[in-house]
Amino acid sequence: MILLWGLEGDDTLASVSNWLRQKKASMYFLSHAEIDNTRMCFSATDNKYQLYHNGEFVPLDNVTASYLRPYDFRQYPQFQQGNDSAKLAARAAQVHTLMNTWSESTHTIVINKPSAEATNHSKIFQSRLIHSSTGLMVPETLISNDWEVIRTFAQQHGTLIYKSLSCIRSVAKRITYAELLERCDKIAPALFQQKIVGTNVRVHVVGKKIFACGIQSDVVDYRYGPRVIHQINLPADIQDKCIMLAQHLGLQLTGIDFIVTPTNEWYCLEANPNPGFSFYDVTKEKVIARAVAELLLAGNN
Repeated sequence: MILLWGLEGDDTLASVSNWLRQKKASMYFLSHAEIDNTRMCFSATDNKYQLYHNGEFVPLDNVTASYLRPYDFRQYPQFQQGNDSAKLAARAAQVHTLMNTWSESTHTIVINKPSAEATNHSKIFQSRLIHSSTGLMVPETLISNDWEVIRTFAQQHGTLIYKSLSCIRSVAKRITYAELLERCDKIAPALFQQKIVGTNVRVHVVGKKIFACGIQSDVVDYRYGPRVIHQINLPADIQDKCIMLAQHLGLQLTGIDFIVTPTNEWYCLEANPNPGFSFYDVTKEKVIARAVAELLLAGNN
């Protein structure tokens, strides 16, 4: 049985679920939106996890592979109002904790284990891992609120990019040296990055399969502006390094972001351990979703 955990309205998870249904796979969809009706416990006596959803027992011993896309349950209405919201939140947090420990202990395929996703919690730490494990170039990066240090960095690189330090989603923005001067007394610790001029490329690695697309856009963060996405072929050495990076990070599925300069230099920005790949899958066949479904089905073998 393949276990899916997430939201039914999530296009990425739904695309995988649709492929699994076409393959007539044994599957259980655990709705994250109903986490207040989910219970999980662990017995140290027999080292067993027990999962219940809407009063139904979900046999984790029968799970051959799982795809986990949980969300911040605190954003759901049932956790924001009512006298029982604090109690519900505590139970939901326990479900998250036990699902994480189960996914770490199971010998089946998990997309992706929390430990493998952890490097994305610090972008600068992950950037160093990317370079040291593959030799891929990464942009020069600074985390600081020391104005003198930031000013020196800005003078060296000119226009900078600033964005979230962690895995929390943010809108990447461009900032010039002049704009920094205006804000020099208001800067909290932030991540500043050398602005690389070139074309955006997103590479999805599913097991050892590669899916790449180029993104044409005039905005810094193309997710929030007009863009054109099209399939591309990667150079063989970049393919090898993407697979190498995914394996080094322990990720069954990852979305790797690049900027390719006009002189064909490939700068790796980050490796997303839980990518919403449906945004990039422009094929009618939804080939990335099919590859994820096939990877999950391989757990039955």
